[in-house]
Amino acid sequence: MADYVFDQKWKEERARLAGIERLWNPGSQAVLEALGIGPSWRCLEIGAGGGAMTAWLAARAGHVVAMDLDTRFLEAIIEPNVEIRSQDIRECDLPEAGFDLVYGRLVVSHIGPSVIPRLVQAVRPGGVLLLEEYDFAFTPAEPPDPLFERTLAATVGCVASAGWDPIFGRRLPGLLRAGLDGVQADGRTRLIRGGTDETAFYRLSICALRQKIVATGALTDLEIEQSLGKLDEPDRVFVSPAMVAAWGRRRAHDADMSGDR
Repeated sequence: MADYVFDQKWKEERARLAGIERLWNPGSQAVLEALGIGPSWRCLEIGAGGGAMTAWLAARAGHVVAMDLDTRFLEAIIEPNVEIRSQDIRECDLPEAGFDLVYGRLVVSHIGPSVIPRLVQAVRPGGVLLLEEYDFAFTPAEPPDPLFERTLAATVGCVASAGWDPIFGRRLPGLLRAGLDGVQADGRTRLIRGGTDETAFYRLSICALRQKIVATGALTDLEIEQSLGKLDEPDRVFVSPAMVAAWGRRRAHDADMSGDR
């Protein structure tokens, strides 16, 4: 299990989460639409974070349980079909076969794949488990900039030093096949132009870990400041990490076996 290195009490944490949402919500929503989410669905979102996906799910599903250790950003969601829980998914009680959809983005890579069987058990027979995770297979910039690449590598390395796997995304399909049928996966990347709001994903993640990176000796504070300046250059394009979405449906016979215990 990895330690979560981002401080959820940091003053810019909601803005950092908004940067992630801006980049990835459209693709996540497209996958869910293709899976047929509808008014009869009962959904669980783990690591609900800023709550944007929770609100989107609530507008389409019958009931949504949004779970996170820190629910401060979820409390603004006041919908009759949303239930907010401040719980640890690794330890809390989950209803057996209680959800048509269990969904999590950028969560399991931090808490560890050992939680996946618990998530499978919470899905009803024929229901869907959908997980999304980063794969930092490549994250170049055009035109190339060695200092920015060093800064990005140091940022990824800072998170990885706590036990997080930067290529966890490619492992998802194999992990899900152990408990689900019809496992499928796809990956998507974003091209981000310098000087746009989409650079918030990079900027605020680097800023959140800035002191920790400097403390490692990988970069000086001045070098980080120079790298952040690259994000404002309109002629520069940044390629995001891949976001891998993997999903499958719970096997009916597994649910029958669990009910016999």
